[in-house]
Amino acid sequence: NLLWGNPNANESDIEQAARSAHIHQTILTLPHQYDSLIEQRGKNLSGGQRQRIAIARALIGKPDILLLDDCTSALDAQTEQALLAELTKQDCTTVLVTQKTATAQHANLILLLSEGRLVDCGHHTALLQRSSLYRQIHDSQHTEENSSHGG
Repeated sequence: NLLWGNPNANESDIEQAARSAHIHQTILTLPHQYDSLIEQRGKNLSGGQRQRIAIARALIGKPDILLLDDCTSALDAQTEQALLAELTKQDCTTVLVTQKTATAQHANLILLLSEGRLVDCGHHTALLQRSSLYRQIHDSQHTEENSSHGG
């Protein structure tokens, strides 16, 4: 499955991509580790595991541009932060599409879209200060986060 990203990758390349995508330890728990059969549509994996397998597959190809669309939606906050930190180490331009300001806040540049149009751009702090839309999105997510954690 991982070799779809680069059929010529060696074992070291595969393991490094899996480590970078924070899926290596999970793979080691599978019955046949890296030789385990993945069912159609990844039915024998969780949503977060499928997302990280797809990211590893992309990283094996050593892309110049990595486009990730909502790639952390099924991840817990700790795994998401570890994965995002690892992605900053990759030697490529990463475009990350997300609806979560907690994910976007570490980006070099955030493009804020509304109804398919660019309405603002900048860093997280600047957008919080000047964009009522960004602030509204951030505040609603922060409130939901605090409610779900009893805070």
